[in-house]
Amino acid sequence: MMITLKLSIIMQEVKTMSLGIKLFEPIRELNRFDTFFNDAFGSLLKTDFYNEGRLSPSVDVYEKNDEYVINAEIPGLSKEEIKIDVKDGSLIISGEKKYEDKNEDENYIRVERRYGKFERRFNLPENVNAESVSASYKNGVLQVTLPKNEEAKPKRIDIKVN
Repeated sequence: MMITLKLSIIMQEVKTMSLGIKLFEPIRELNRFDTFFNDAFGSLLKTDFYNEGRLSPSVDVYEKNDEYVINAEIPGLSKEEIKIDVKDGSLIISGEKKYEDKNEDENYIRVERRYGKFERRFNLPENVNAESVSASYKNGVLQVTLPKNEEAKPKRIDIKVN
């Protein structure tokens, strides 16, 4: 059944190519998907590509009426080992997870935990009040709150009846 289905999909693609109808282009579709999310959530989701795949905290980013919030998983560090900077329109979260001292009599079979320096960089939307950014750190999760400027907050206008 599976072979027949795959063969029919391949035949469908060949037929489509021979008729000159638009082909399925997976890379183009992925780019359209990226564009959709970038347009919907703006530059807050764009990060420094150089750091992808390295020691890099996983993050969740969400928006409320009056602020953006970034939650970053950074277990095993103290708050003193984490730096948060706002400069040149970017929020930068950085730090270093140092190697633990190993005893000579310990023979490691597997090491999966990552160590070293990390940095995550987020381009800030223009409506962020950079002077009022705050952060808290609890149970290995760093929460950075980015308040919006007053003029960017949604306002409801009441209609007066004369």
